Amino acid sequence: MTLRAPRSLVNAITGNKHLLSPTGKRTLMRLLAMLLAAMVIATPVTAAAQEQVGSVTVKKRPTDLDSPGAHPVKFELTGANLDAPVTLSSDSDSDSDTVRFGDLAPGTYTILELATRTGDVARATVAPITVTIPTDGEYDITVYPKPQLPALIKSANVDRIVPGTKFEYILDGTVPLPDTNGELHRYVIRDTLPAGLTLTGKSSMELRIGSRTVELTAGEHYNVTTEGNTITATFTPAGLELLAEERAEHAEVIVRFTFEVQAAFTLVFGSQVLNIGYLYPDGYPEDGDKSVVSNEFSLPVINRGGGGIIPLPIPIPGGSSGGSSGGPGGGPVLTPGSMKDTPDSGSVPTITPDKPGTPVASGPPTRPEPRKPLASTGASILGTITLGAILSLIGITFYMRGRRVH
Repeated sequence: MTLRAPRSLVNAITGNKHLLSPTGKRTLMRLLAMLLAAMVIATPVTAAAQEQVGSVTVKKRPTDLDSPGAHPVKFELTGANLDAPVTLSSDSDSDSDTVRFGDLAPGTYTILELATRTGDVARATVAPITVTIPTDGEYDITVYPKPQLPALIKSANVDRIVPGTKFEYILDGTVPLPDTNGELHRYVIRDTLPAGLTLTGKSSMELRIGSRTVELTAGEHYNVTTEGNTITATFTPAGLELLAEERAEHAEVIVRFTFEVQAAFTLVFGSQVLNIGYLYPDGYPEDGDKSVVSNEFSLPVINRGGGGIIPLPIPIPGGSSGGSSGGPGGGPVLTPGSMKDTPDSGSVPTITPDKPGTPVASGPPTRPEPRKPLASTGASILGTITLGAILSLIGITFYMRGRRVH
């Protein structure tokens, strides 16, 4: 179908002086000028009106823990306007530990590491990452997530020991990501008491998942054995299955093992009672030469009346948690040991780009610096020039016809 201009407009342009008076022609010219200005304003000629895209590159840092090696890596991206999760893996035949998610619209995304290990091997994974791509430019964001190593934290329900009393030791262990088959193969917690403490036979175990607590049943989910002053809690196949299911759905799952002990009346006032726990998850055989070692936990001994001044302990470099570290000046240390750093808690970082194309790390958000806007497209510029030329020609025609009339 051919579109034709209205006869009245054709006559006006060709100079039919009977159609419009000079005043009418001038009015029409003003209207055409206003139309031209409105069209120029509405024409998209910059990148501001075009859809912006960005990318996120994830480079996992290697660790000494991984066996065998840290490659390949696999990550899942969700959030913003994605209809379904996007999963990318690095090349298993190379040393690559990097994946890149491209063509991402502005918005907030979550990056989750997926399992690449199979069987009873150790593999450190990273915590979930939150990344935001701003709306005021095109950004290429690179993140360097730090893998979370297995950790065991030792504490107690008291901050000092009174000879002859009972108290509880608490061991909180992290849980590794299940393997590619969704399985965990081992989870064992062990503790050997120092001299002056004995086991009472009371213990319990639970899972802590955020604000939720899952009570575990002895004999069904785990078994407890004792040998002298050593207590061991071992997950059963049913317990490992439950543990794997919870860890697959939640990034942070904590296994809490609590056991009661009796303090001897012979403990020396002013001394320090030191204790360390051990964890054997996947990749750490119980008869092997490696284990996940807890912080060295220390409790001071006070007299039964609670009075008196406790000698200050000598600080031991390296730090500890849950009580004073080291032995007192002149007082005996009942169980010597080496200090261990308290592992990181593994919180979820929030990534906000500082500058496009540069590495970023977690911390307070900063105002990003956008790239230069994309250049105007050739089609939009050419269309604007053509439209302006046509309307200018119409204006000139009206002007010349008007002069002929006068």
